[in-house]
Amino acid sequence: MPIITKKFIETTLQNQIDFDDNFMGRLEELVTEPDFIDEVASVYREHLNKITKDSIFKYIHFLDMIIIGMDTVIPQIYNTLLIMLFKPYSRNVSIPYRIINLMQAVRPEGHSVYKDIFKKVDASDLNSLKSGLFALYGTLEVKDIPISILEDFANKVLQFLKANSGRSVLKKESRDLLALLELHNSNLLNRFNDYWQK
Repeated sequence: MPIITKKFIETTLQNQIDFDDNFMGRLEELVTEPDFIDEVASVYREHLNKITKDSIFKYIHFLDMIIIGMDTVIPQIYNTLLIMLFKPYSRNVSIPYRIINLMQAVRPEGHSVYKDIFKKVDASDLNSLKSGLFALYGTLEVKDIPISILEDFANKVLQFLKANSGRSVLKKESRDLLALLELHNSNLLNRFNDYWQK
């Protein structure tokens, strides 16, 4: 059965498939197979570097159908989703939001999704910082992100700005971070303003 399951997953991800009643019926059958979630996690790990900006939407949609639509927890895919978040194909405003929703649904016990994301950010790498900033898009309603986690990440952004003479390239991407810091009355807000007013 694992070979059939893997073939179904790969065919779905790599071809134009109509998500019709036949497809959904087959998917519902496979979801009940004991090896299914392991195969999904395995295929996504193998495809990490094959995904493109054009195909990422299909990869996310397929996981949405399984994890959210069919209420199937795939804890093995958490770290893969975290890596996907930092890939170039996820560097926009809509994909990170959807990846994070999936991470929240499959996260291991006791894991803080945002803590894991910001821990992975490299303060010396502009693209890594951008990925972290895009992860905050649409989170203004998420008032339960602890201020300590936000400020740790904000300090990484400030570290980059200091090393690069207040590089204004991050100003637009930092909008949601600044709004969350303001919401918490963080004193780090003034340090950002100091850099960008120079």
